[in-house]
Amino acid sequence: MIRSIRPGWTVRENTPITSGTDAVSFLTVETETGDREFVLKVCTAVPSEDFRPEPYVLSLLEAGTSVPVPHVIDAVDTHADLPAPFFLMERCEGVLADDADLTPEMHERMARDAGRFAGSYHALSDFERFGYVRLDCDRSNSRGDVVVDGRTLAVADDAARSWRAFLEDLYEGRIDDLDDEFADLRSDLEAFVETRLDTLDRSFDPVLGHIDYKPWNVLIRPETGETAAVLDWAHASTMAPYYDLILAEEHLGRWAPLDADRRKRVRTALAEGYAETNELERDSRFEERRELYLAVARLQPLVWFSEWTEGVPTGERRRQAAEHRKFVEDLLA
Repeated sequence: MIRSIRPGWTVRENTPITSGTDAVSFLTVETETGDREFVLKVCTAVPSEDFRPEPYVLSLLEAGTSVPVPHVIDAVDTHADLPAPFFLMERCEGVLADDADLTPEMHERMARDAGRFAGSYHALSDFERFGYVRLDCDRSNSRGDVVVDGRTLAVADDAARSWRAFLEDLYEGRIDDLDDEFADLRSDLEAFVETRLDTLDRSFDPVLGHIDYKPWNVLIRPETGETAAVLDWAHASTMAPYYDLILAEEHLGRWAPLDADRRKRVRTALAEGYAETNELERDSRFEERRELYLAVARLQPLVWFSEWTEGVPTGERRRQAAEHRKFVEDLLA
């Protein structure tokens, strides 16, 4: 695979990474300038059209923002003999934030960085619809939005013209799949969401969003908490700006209770960082919209609870379930 990208390079070490979905390996490669460290990512689990956009999103971010992302050497979208798509990128220094012993100050710095970066990539490009980012070759409509390295990034064929249509479709798909642990919350959640959907009856600009801005997708410098790289843009989508920040708040706050100090610190730091590079539009229904976004975002753990807690001791599983349940009760109160 490496020689299909750089014929003169030779792999000296190959260390497969067992976590994640698609095949990822850390490589030590002999190049013309000496040994270098890379990451090879190969599509093995998700559909090819879901996998293909990531290297081009990374290149777009590197060229147009200050967001630290891995530099992509090259991508192979299709190949007659090799399993494709795949791409090669430089390996970034740092440790996963999820593995680091972060002080509260370092945690806040990571959240502030996240807000600043989000403001930057939200201003990057104007997309036309809301949905998952795709390459033009994987759409029946070849008209696209952003050209990167000779490829056009656009949104999927099933993209929505309105933000309400997109979020409502997302919500309806998830509420039908609630884990049995939380099935009794459905009617109250439905009533709550229904009273706030009309806060979306206005125009929103589709912006690029990460969706998975989690501690295990962030490399930091352990001495300071400074973000060294933002990883895994495989699920990049276009969305309303504040929903992307709500997702980051939930992930970086580790799904904290509504009144938890950890959530308040993360929320404040995200807002401070965002204000450095962008501005959130606020109207009279901003707080109601926030409540709607929190309810829809919380459906993630309510749907995938059994999967996320597989192998977790019973006592800890019960604690997490009680915390999610209390969050919903507090939000709906």
